[in-house]
Amino acid sequence: MAAVRPNADSHFPARHEIRITHPSGSLIPTPPHMSSFRLGRLSDPSFFAWAQPGILVFANRKTPSGIILDAESLVPVAARYESFKLTPHLPEGGHPEWKRPYLRIASEWTAGATGWSAVRSIIDRLRNDYRLDRSPDPGAAMAGQSLLGFLLERKAGDSHMFAGAAAALVECAGYQTRMVTGFYADDAKEDPETGTVQVRSADLHAWAAVRT
Repeated sequence: MAAVRPNADSHFPARHEIRITHPSGSLIPTPPHMSSFRLGRLSDPSFFAWAQPGILVFANRKTPSGIILDAESLVPVAARYESFKLTPHLPEGGHPEWKRPYLRIASEWTAGATGWSAVRSIIDRLRNDYRLDRSPDPGAAMAGQSLLGFLLERKAGDSHMFAGAAAALVECAGYQTRMVTGFYADDAKEDPETGTVQVRSADLHAWAAVRT
């Protein structure tokens, strides 16, 4: 079944086989930028629906356990990012008062850069000057900490803090963005005998997506 298909000239194909072992609700785990998929023997499009762009669900039932998703995705080529036009974000009436500190930080970090140069400036600053907290329960260590506190004081946090900061600052730099959550399948955890990577709740991950 075909999904949204990006421009193949600026993307490369990747194939995925995902066995769903402990599903919850009607959500179907899918890779980003999915272009086509097959789920077991189900071929009727009416079985499926889009909860939102890129989020696939069963239309009228819960996701069954043990079913295998075969999917193809088109992964953006990093060298071609400059060819992707970003969607400007200029809120009506201007930014609210609480965003002023983020606007100041975004202005300092981008130093007048625009487009992908501005995005890269923000991402590079987060990568170089901040620390990813990989403790078993980083959320407990950051309980009650604001995103602004992460940026100005602690400078360490889990992926949700990094994604939230990136999304807020890129938006303040003038481009539409959102925060996305999913699971990270780490190739370093691949089972050499089965060639599979087991994804657990501890692999929950967050990242920022910039609209093109």
